[in-house]
Amino acid sequence: MGMYTGLSFIGYVKPEMREDLTTVLQCTDGKASGWTKAKNETLKIFGEEVKRSFAFPWGALSYMPDSWDKYGDNHDYFDGERFIFTCSLKNYDDEIEYFMTNIAPELCSVYAAIEHYEELDDDECLYWQNGQEPIETKISIEDFHNDHDISMKLERLEL
Repeated sequence: MGMYTGLSFIGYVKPEMREDLTTVLQCTDGKASGWTKAKNETLKIFGEEVKRSFAFPWGALSYMPDSWDKYGDNHDYFDGERFIFTCSLKNYDDEIEYFMTNIAPELCSVYAAIEHYEELDDDECLYWQNGQEPIETKISIEDFHNDHDISMKLERLEL
């Protein structure tokens, strides 16, 4: 059957990418095809070639800690600048790694995410930030969202 991996993401979308992300998120002819509607070639390829691209940001939370419920299941958020979502998927073909190394830096000027494998303790995760290699750490999803939203605003202002 396979195990699920969760991803909780916060990013500040580059001004030149905001229209494309809006198009992706407003796609009404199937969530998976949203990425294929983007003008940006990197985003379009993601939708066309990555099997589970539909899970970003629409993947339902499966087998994640109860604390993740508050941040997932269709609680994706884009206010024209800040993009936040929490999802889960069967990460068989390293879709999360693809998203974090190709899509996140193309889409966002500043971003961070935590990745949680269903068999780990609630707070054990991989932490991703701004193109760096992920590190193993312990952080609750609440602390991730509370701490990073504020610190990323400040970091973005320093750019």
